[in-house]
Amino acid sequence: MGGAQRMRGFYQGRYRDNHSAIAQVEYRRHITGRVGAVAFAAAGTVAPRYGGLSVANMRYTYGGGLRVALDREDRINIRFDVGIGNGEPAYYITVGEAF
Repeated sequence: MGGAQRMRGFYQGRYRDNHSAIAQVEYRRHITGRVGAVAFAAAGTVAPRYGGLSVANMRYTYGGGLRVALDREDRINIRFDVGIGNGEPAYYITVGEAF
């Protein structure tokens, strides 16, 4: 759990085990021209067995970022995100979008 795609705010693989449950929400807003903004939040947990997944062990992240369209036709953006997990910031620069 963690990284630029799931649970931004924790480094890739920060929380690992055999099973995970993750919920994420992201709100995107066009600002002007090729620039947009995003706000996101996520909650997740890991456990060695499916039955061990617990709300008591839930981790939370939140953050925001900017999107700049490099190619509008192919919907390719450059993403600048800051995610916060455990009170510590993590920074991401990524080319592309999930959708």
